[in-house]
Amino acid sequence: VNGDITSDADGTDSIGSTGVRFLKGWFDSVAVTGDVAASTGIFTSTVDVPNVRAAKVTIADDAVYSFLPVALEGYIVISMGGAAQAAGITFRNSAQSTTKNWGGGFFEVAVGALVGTTGSDAKVTVSIASADNKIYIENRVGSTQDFTFAIIAGDI
Repeated sequence: VNGDITSDADGTDSIGSTGVRFLKGWFDSVAVTGDVAASTGIFTSTVDVPNVRAAKVTIADDAVYSFLPVALEGYIVISMGGAAQAAGITFRNSAQSTTKNWGGGFFEVAVGALVGTTGSDAKVTVSIASADNKIYIENRVGSTQDFTFAIIAGDI
């Protein structure tokens, strides 16, 4: 996630540019890891707020990125920079389900672990696996891509 941390008139803080806000709310604690540019207030890498995670990752073609979400149910908004595509996906590990609620044609959903060539060619597959409780993002679009995602997890 690249963006400014700004204080708003209502006493909340926002992370992201004024055009696209990734997070808005009252943050009791925010842990920022990665590079922080002191002169601009712009950060790159991962922001962890209780039950919220935002990150930017680069995934090679026919490769997969996986991570443990902060809870086993939630919502992920993901964008792929090179093709200006995005999707919103609900995941429920307890029910072994992923649902694409909206988004571009590049994105599809699945359940189970992904290995880099599991999903359809020319697509990005997002999956949750009960075996290791991880969310998987698999890039099969034909080139290395940058992905930005924000996840809100908890009981839904």
